[in-house]
Amino acid sequence: VSTQSTWDLIIMEKMGSSAEKSPSVLNSLERYVDQKKIWPPSGKHILAHYDDKLVVVYQAFKKEIGSYAATHNTFVGCPEYWYSRMTWIKTNFLWMMFRSAWGTKKNQETTLAIWITRVGFETILEHADVKKSESDLTVRLQWDPDHTPAGGKSGGRRAIQLGLKGSIVERFIKEWIVKIEDISEYVAKCRISGVQETEDLLELVTPRERVYMPFKKEILKHLEADTEEKIIPQSIYIY
Repeated sequence: VSTQSTWDLIIMEKMGSSAEKSPSVLNSLERYVDQKKIWPPSGKHILAHYDDKLVVVYQAFKKEIGSYAATHNTFVGCPEYWYSRMTWIKTNFLWMMFRSAWGTKKNQETTLAIWITRVGFETILEHADVKKSESDLTVRLQWDPDHTPAGGKSGGRRAIQLGLKGSIVERFIKEWIVKIEDISEYVAKCRISGVQETEDLLELVTPRERVYMPFKKEILKHLEADTEEKIIPQSIYIY
């Protein structure tokens, strides 16, 4: 009898037999103070936890939706999930923490790390736009000020936020999601060190993030993202 988990089978089906075990952002944590030294201090950059096949996006929901999604590894069938509403995804963990106040805001108590295919993620990026009216958008692009663990602005760096609407939400949910990971317990454990600018930050560890470089380099121009020759993207192998 096979001992492979459901997640292993899902990943092997979507990625091929090279995937040996389920991914987890908690398997690849680094000290915040160390990561801060290598992140670009300014400009529009996609900071993300990724490898050559998958990329993590974050969302926060009320417990009923978050628990359902993590348990069933899908939002399909969740009675409280509304397909008609624009749903926002973020690649930057600390921006998600700023938005949800480290999981303490109402209806944002459950933090999900959602693993999607890079092909799907780059399809989303290709559809992103800031110039059309909201009614015409399938993906709304926002470059928001990046934030420190305590919520202050992180210099002049901007973080990407993507609002999905219409048919692309269906594809996100039904085609591109590989695994949904509930990391709320981890968020709660590091909440104290994360929200106070004290020496505790020396002990704060966050998911490893590097500058994301799309397979199609023209996507960066489309997003009006900044590029720097000195920044070398490093995909994050965690299997």
